[in-house]
Amino acid sequence: MPDDIIKITNVSKIYRSGFLHSHAIKAVNHLSFEIKGGEIFALLGPNGAGKTTTIKMIAGLINPTSGEILVNGQTSLHSKSYMQLIGAVLEGNRNIFWNMSPLENLYYFGRLRGVREKHIKSRTYELLAGFDLIEKKMNLLVNFLVECNKKWLYAVR
Repeated sequence: MPDDIIKITNVSKIYRSGFLHSHAIKAVNHLSFEIKGGEIFALLGPNGAGKTTTIKMIAGLINPTSGEILVNGQTSLHSKSYMQLIGAVLEGNRNIFWNMSPLENLYYFGRLRGVREKHIKSRTYELLAGFDLIEKKMNLLVNFLVECNKKWLYAVR
């Protein structure tokens, strides 16, 4: 096992927009750091500093424009063994896709983690049953938010 659990070397992420992608936004600019086993590490900075983008690149959710990311010495961001080394990336209320159903969210995140489809199906229904969501498995989550807010307002009154 390498000493560095996570090693980021000269990583950049540039988003392009506009006509012919002529406008460039540097979200992360030549970032380098190492995290050793047993260390506690925090990314701190103001809004727009690239913290979320960096975490998403480490998790393999987006690809860096340049540079290298190693997790436990592995470089392949799309390999199953790499993805199994990464936990969840949770960002406040953006942890799930609100425009998808509970079933679609569970399936999406299972596939993202490299879980076999057969196992996703059985585990998804197990989780839906455990949270009493079988009947609402295809309802958009944004509708749950509206429903919960109505219930909360009623409870407060």
